[in-house]
Amino acid sequence: MAACLLCLGLWARAVPELKERTCGLDRADSWSTDGHKWLQVPYDSGFAIVRHDEAHRRAMDISASYLPAAPEDGRKPTHFGPELSRRARGFAVWAILKSLGRKGVAKLIRGLCAAASVLQEYLSGVEGITIENEVVLNHLILTFDDGRRDPDYLASKMEAGLNFDGAHFFRTSRWKGRNMLRISIIEDGTGVDEIKALARKIERVWVELNSTHLAV
Repeated sequence: MAACLLCLGLWARAVPELKERTCGLDRADSWSTDGHKWLQVPYDSGFAIVRHDEAHRRAMDISASYLPAAPEDGRKPTHFGPELSRRARGFAVWAILKSLGRKGVAKLIRGLCAAASVLQEYLSGVEGITIENEVVLNHLILTFDDGRRDPDYLASKMEAGLNFDGAHFFRTSRWKGRNMLRISIIEDGTGVDEIKALARKIERVWVELNSTHLAV
């Protein structure tokens, strides 16, 4: 089976009540995921889990006369990634996993998913804002419609308005041919108070945008 790319979903397996969402992953040959979202580690901490280690080594191997390959050298970095020189990125991931443990990782993910559900609850009653996805992890996909202007334009204006104060970082993306706003809740410790503040901010920016009469 082809490799399965799961920047976020793979971590759901750490939470018993979410594990069913990842049924079938065990049949894949390889998985890739990020540590910098769920695990709160530096940005370039992505990693791969492969079933066929020899095939992976052959794909990654870099050979040169100045790179000794004596058996006693131990683990060879050239077998595990395209970069010949790099910092010890894996240490940060190891440290957070060692610190949290399985239960801690599950608690972290469960809390962020719960925060997304709370945001869904608050925003579902705001006229003109539609939550397009089933909120099962920590993501929401929002589209906007005021009955007057292009929804793609409104999504872009919402992105700009929400990013203006620098307190949050939003990005739009294309989904089913439409411009939509992606919300990913990833900061550990995000609780009900933070979610309420974010919901009020989204509603305020949306109301302000609706009060303008610019035609597009």
